[in-house]
Amino acid sequence: MKTITAIFLLSPLLLTSAVEAANPLQVERLLETKECISCNLENANLQGMDLAGANLEKANLKNANLQGANLTNANLKEATLQDAQLMNAQLQGIILDDVNLINAKLNGVNLSGVNLKGVNLVNAKMDGIILSHGNLEGAQMRGVTLQGANLDQANLRGADLTAHDGERVNLVGASLKNADLTGAYLRGVKLKKANLQGANLSNTDFSRDFPNNTTAKAALTGATAAIPLAYPGAILGFIGEFAIAEASSLNADVSYANLQDANLENANLQDINLHNSNLQNANLENANLNYAYLVNTNFRGANLRSANLSDINMEGVNLSDADLTEANLNKSYLVGADLSDANLASARLTEINMKGANLSDADLTGANLNKSYLVGVDLSDANLASARLTEINMKGANLSDADLTGANLNESYLVGANLSNAVLDSAQLTGINMNRANLASANLIQAKLTDSNWRNSNLCGAIMPDGSVSQIGCTAINTPN
Repeated sequence: MKTITAIFLLSPLLLTSAVEAANPLQVERLLETKECISCNLENANLQGMDLAGANLEKANLKNANLQGANLTNANLKEATLQDAQLMNAQLQGIILDDVNLINAKLNGVNLSGVNLKGVNLVNAKMDGIILSHGNLEGAQMRGVTLQGANLDQANLRGADLTAHDGERVNLVGASLKNADLTGAYLRGVKLKKANLQGANLSNTDFSRDFPNNTTAKAALTGATAAIPLAYPGAILGFIGEFAIAEASSLNADVSYANLQDANLENANLQDINLHNSNLQNANLENANLNYAYLVNTNFRGANLRSANLSDINMEGVNLSDADLTEANLNKSYLVGADLSDANLASARLTEINMKGANLSDADLTGANLNKSYLVGVDLSDANLASARLTEINMKGANLSDADLTGANLNESYLVGANLSNAVLDSAQLTGINMNRANLASANLIQAKLTDSNWRNSNLCGAIMPDGSVSQIGCTAINTPN
């Protein structure tokens, strides 16, 4: 009898620590029966409790302490878990349909494969969480922290990961390998060093929640201005002399991330920071990267057909083997970029700075490069047939073996350029300055050379517009005895 009395007296003490502001009778019922539908458990201290298989549908667990609790296979459908603490809780097989997890603490928990479709996770703390194979379609995730989280193969279609109350979603170092983010809202998101290899990001929105980057636009507005000189084709400009600003710290940060083989078709990447990220073989067809920051980004083999890459900083970018057919790169900064073997057919490249860029073997058929700065570029073996190259500066450029059939180079500046073995059949070369240029063995048949400057140029073996072979610049000429 004494033993029974002792247990009876201790029970209220145990409940007191678990209840706090919660309904004590409902807490007691939960612990005894694991059944508490629509219960009021607000502020309850359920830390470490065994609630495996419990039915807590529509329960109020606001600000409840569930740290270390066992909620395996528990039913929390439509429950309120706002401000609840679930760190170290066991949540395998838990049912969380339509729950409220606003500002909940879920750091490090395992929710792999759990259905969180449409769930409200605004400002939730989920650093280190495991959500692989989870369903987060349409979830409200504004302002969440997911640093170092595992979201491999998770479904995030249409999820909202934008900033909330000034707090940006933090996915720094997170793994989203093969995740589906189709149509997700990612404005201002932090994805630095994240792994998005093979992820589907088609139709996603990374555009700014904050003022746009000042990456290239302001610098290039004045950079392409011509300096009048005494000889034709003297577009020199000040490009390369301006300091290009860093990416805004308030826009989407996906720098140093791995997006290899990712699908970003039709994505809105305006103002995004992709500095030093890997997008090798990624699909960015029709993507909008206007004002993006792409310094040293790897786009090798990427599909950028019809993409908008205007007004951006792409210094040192790798676009080798990339498909940029009909892409828009107007007014962008590509100093030192690698575009070797790239397909730039019908691309728009006006008023750009490509000083020292590598475009060897690139296809620029029908491309528009008017008023651009191409000093020291390598265009050897490139196809520039029917390209528009008027009023450009190509001082010291390498165009050896290039195909410029039908290209328009009127009023351009090619002092010291190498056009040896180049094909300039029917090219427009009116008013150009080719002083000290090398055109040895070039084909100039039917080219238009009106008012051009050829002083000190090497035309040895070149086929001139009238079909004659030039001896100008030859070092050894056989003269009659």
